[in-house]
Amino acid sequence: LQDERDLNIIQDAPFKKMDHFVKHLAEQFPDAQLRVRPHPKYPDPYLSEYSNVTMDSPKKPMFESLSECGLVIGINSTTLLESAMLGKTVVSFGESLATGSGLLHDHRPPAALNIDDIVVDTATAEAVLFKLLMKQFPRDSLAAPLDLLQSSVFSEMRALVEQKPLQAWL
Repeated sequence: LQDERDLNIIQDAPFKKMDHFVKHLAEQFPDAQLRVRPHPKYPDPYLSEYSNVTMDSPKKPMFESLSECGLVIGINSTTLLESAMLGKTVVSFGESLATGSGLLHDHRPPAALNIDDIVVDTATAEAVLFKLLMKQFPRDSLAAPLDLLQSSVFSEMRALVEQKPLQAWL
């Protein structure tokens, strides 16, 4: 979930209250077990009770929570990018850095979200992830490719890719 006080939520999100977002998902997917995770800066959002929704602790390590999920759905959080980097299929309900890139499945309510219709172009997703990763390094690092290849980001990504190809994560 996101901080309802965030300017992106206030101005651009299709859901201004996280309770409305959770209600939408709980009602659209009554047979699915949904897990929500509060934003660490907004750890106690008001949420109605839904039989198919459980709350994760914001103190639980993020990557542990993500490793336990199949599909990740959010509005426009950076967690969506982190989830894509872990090879998760990601649905974005809002505008974000990756909107229209092919990295995430862009969804706009009020249209119903059909899980079977979610398509992520893995070649495009890999290219977008690579470009985002490259933006994390100063230009002078690019002049020293050995330093870049020995960085922790590349070693973590290499380990992830060696586990199984991105297509196998979808």
